[in-house]
Amino acid sequence: MLFNYYFFTIWRFRLIQRELEELLNNEICKMYKRWVGKGPKYIKTRIFEDIIVVRFEKYDEPLFTKLSETKMGRELMKSMSERIFKLSKNELIKVVESTIECNVKKVYLDAQNIDGEMALTITCKKNILLED
Repeated sequence: MLFNYYFFTIWRFRLIQRELEELLNNEICKMYKRWVGKGPKYIKTRIFEDIIVVRFEKYDEPLFTKLSETKMGRELMKSMSERIFKLSKNELIKVVESTIECNVKKVYLDAQNIDGEMALTITCKKNILLED
């Protein structure tokens, strides 16, 4: 009997985690589309206790491919990504907080890669998957 309860608890925990990750994927994808004009090519969200990691990849655009060929072009793309992130950060925090019902502590963007993949790391004030 204890085994069944333990198995059910783990199953329920994983189900809730997947549902939240999928909800975050959808909401962040919508927001990305509003800001960039086109949704990401790929998006994957993972939740680890109080940390959310969102990896996404942009579509290859001929303009950005040309820019990435020079050092100055790469610096321009990096500064543009950082600027868009700063402008959209408050909206991102509202989207995450309304989706997972948890207060966000900090949001970080890793846009060092020129190949189009970016990562968002979001830290929350409590463990997202534990019930109060």
